[in-house]
Amino acid sequence: MATVSDPSSRKVSVGRIRPTGGSHNLASITPSSPHTPIRSVGSLYGSPSSAFQSDQEPIVLECGTRFLRAGFAGEHAPRCILDYGPEQQRRVGDYRSLQPGYRRSSRTTKDVSSWGRDYELWRSDLRSVDLQLVEDRLDRAMREAHLKYMLHDSKPRRVILTLPSLIPHALLSSVLAAVFNTFQTPNITLVPTHVSSAIGAGVRSALVVDIGWAETTVTAVYEYREIHTRRSVRAGKTLSFEMARTLNETLQDAGIKSPNNRVGFEEAEEVLLRMGWCRPSPFAAAPNRTTDNTASLSFPSIFSEPVDIPFSRLADPAETALFASNTSGYDLDEHDQPLHLLVYAALLAVPFDVRRACMSRILITGGVANLPGVKTRIFRELEHIIESRGWDPIRNYGKAGPSSRRPKVAQRGSTRTLTPAEDRKESPRKVSDSVSDPSTPSSTTTASYASAPSPTNPAHQDTPLDKILAKHTEAATRGLPTPPPAIIRGIVTLGPWAGASLFAASRLRAVVEIDRDRFFSQGLGGAKEEREVDFKPSRMSLGPSLGRGLEGRNAWTLAGWG
Repeated sequence: MATVSDPSSRKVSVGRIRPTGGSHNLASITPSSPHTPIRSVGSLYGSPSSAFQSDQEPIVLECGTRFLRAGFAGEHAPRCILDYGPEQQRRVGDYRSLQPGYRRSSRTTKDVSSWGRDYELWRSDLRSVDLQLVEDRLDRAMREAHLKYMLHDSKPRRVILTLPSLIPHALLSSVLAAVFNTFQTPNITLVPTHVSSAIGAGVRSALVVDIGWAETTVTAVYEYREIHTRRSVRAGKTLSFEMARTLNETLQDAGIKSPNNRVGFEEAEEVLLRMGWCRPSPFAAAPNRTTDNTASLSFPSIFSEPVDIPFSRLADPAETALFASNTSGYDLDEHDQPLHLLVYAALLAVPFDVRRACMSRILITGGVANLPGVKTRIFRELEHIIESRGWDPIRNYGKAGPSSRRPKVAQRGSTRTLTPAEDRKESPRKVSDSVSDPSTPSSTTTASYASAPSPTNPAHQDTPLDKILAKHTEAATRGLPTPPPAIIRGIVTLGPWAGASLFAASRLRAVVEIDRDRFFSQGLGGAKEEREVDFKPSRMSLGPSLGRGLEGRNAWTLAGWG
């Protein structure tokens, strides 16, 4: 007897499955209907075409003394800005900061070097810095950025790290180890902070004035290379310390002398961010008139009643900390120069062509650069110094005076010719002052020679213009960009992080690329000098050049960090 099999139990090929016409299930209709595939945009403001390489978007990190900025390449701003304050170091379950009336006990200090030590990640003086603690705190901040703000997958990504080139090697090694262990990245690209600031402004050459937390650095960048750097300790830490001192003096004048009511770091930082300002330069053409109104500052967690402070007194910390208005120039050392003198010294130390390119591209960046009036003050002070001193490196000639040091002859190529009196002074021949009787032949000859104009020195005459040479010079320079004028001008930059993000989105190769395996096996000691690294593509052959080719490809350098 034949057995009839159930049609539903037969094996049907997957390719022959067709949706039934009476079924209106969306899940069965959507796969077979033609539609545009859904594309996920990789970055925050990226284009849909970049979604195919969204898994290759590098991570951009800016690791500073007090803040960590993290985000993805191609974005104009970081996803998060995290600080290293005491709130990051509290234990799990410690909610005392959320209680009403809570105030953190701040240690009062009279030394600016120990001011705000709990709020910074590292210091330049590593004698009292625990590098393992620095690595742990940085690792915790990067994990918070990864889990709360960036939310990227666990695939290894390339990391672009922007750091100042003056960071110590021991601290650089700790930062690199923390980044390698947190993101599991195959390699890290290092970009100098000043170069990334110039990239963020869209220029190749600039004078970058970075007013940071611990120090102010003025770096001349020429064709993406750091040419000259000068530093000063007059920066954000000194400014915050002077603000706290000004507020404490105001409290003493108001009759509040209790040691428990002293202004700490958090209060001074809050007043500085909200009400701090900088006075205009006294050499400005039309200085703004400051008002004498008083501002009522209230600290509910410290005082029971508001404290009135003159608004003009809130500009005293900037005068003392940044410009040293009450200090004589002879009492200042090289490490504590005011900002305008520091910028002038940096321009004076670079070559002429670099100075011409940097004068019209001055970038002022850093946290203190947002203080109202500080940028205009630096430019006005710098213009006054250049008008009064020029580009003479000698500041004081003593009794000799600058006029006796300068040459009295006309410069070569000048259009002015020497007068007979000037040429007579410069002539090595001297006319005798004693004139004898005119009847004698010698006296007649002497008198006529003295009255006749002396010939001009041929070395001081203008060189005749060569028309053929001028024609070839004009043809060679035709179509080239006009060099910038030698004037003091400031330009705006998006910051070091935005510059590093733009560099990473361009997918260019950097000079300093550190591989994970080489770093953990060799450390920073495995880096070679820049002149020993060959970035040219070598020919892979079985000849004697095989060893040299592999060595050139595997070698890496620290460049400016070396």
